[in-house]
Amino acid sequence: MTCQKNVRVDVYYELTIIPRSHLRQGLSYGDDGFIYETTGLYGQSKVRKINSTTFDVNLSVNMNSQFFGEGSAFYKDANGSSRLIVITWKSQAGFIYDDKLQKKKDFTYRTTAPGNEGWGITYDASRKEFIVSDGSKYLYFWDRDTLSVKRNVTVTRLNGSEQKNLNELEYMGGLVCCNIWYSDTIICVDPLTGKSIREYGMLYSDALFHLFIRVNTANACFLSPKICLRCALPVRALVY
Repeated sequence: MTCQKNVRVDVYYELTIIPRSHLRQGLSYGDDGFIYETTGLYGQSKVRKINSTTFDVNLSVNMNSQFFGEGSAFYKDANGSSRLIVITWKSQAGFIYDDKLQKKKDFTYRTTAPGNEGWGITYDASRKEFIVSDGSKYLYFWDRDTLSVKRNVTVTRLNGSEQKNLNELEYMGGLVCCNIWYSDTIICVDPLTGKSIREYGMLYSDALFHLFIRVNTANACFLSPKICLRCALPVRALVY
């Protein structure tokens, strides 16, 4: 892997956990120790709860065939209940599930016109807000309880250029880390200014771009291609 100067990235091991046919769209760790995953494609989109030790699927529910599943994020609601928020690609439709994958709520949203698409989503517990991407240069910040848009920022690179194609997101160490679609680049930006603070190049020739999740340790994440022969790469990245 290549990365910003003076930042080390150590790959511990690789293992295959999901067949190549799945289009992995969202991953997050629950405080129950399970991995929550959403997959995409019309007629194939699923929400799944996966054992983080054996990688066996504990629960799986199919999304309606009219929806193309996209990003998801585990969080605690105002009552302290475990929830999973899921967004979709072009339908402006989102769903909230409990930790048994029972649907608790449907909602609609708008992002950047004209498409108003949903791509990636992550959760900042300190501000009680979701952070959402839609493939544009903007990040949107939604209130956890009302799902209303609080603000948006334009993302810029270290060289000052604006960056579109923001895709998978993970909130880590006070920064929003964004995978760039059509690229193996991850940039970590200030959520208040949108300015890039750190940038990483992940070089895997058999990967179709990357998504990643912060694990329950101070400085580690799983880096996982959406579709590839090597379908999970546990990675320790000293990024914050």
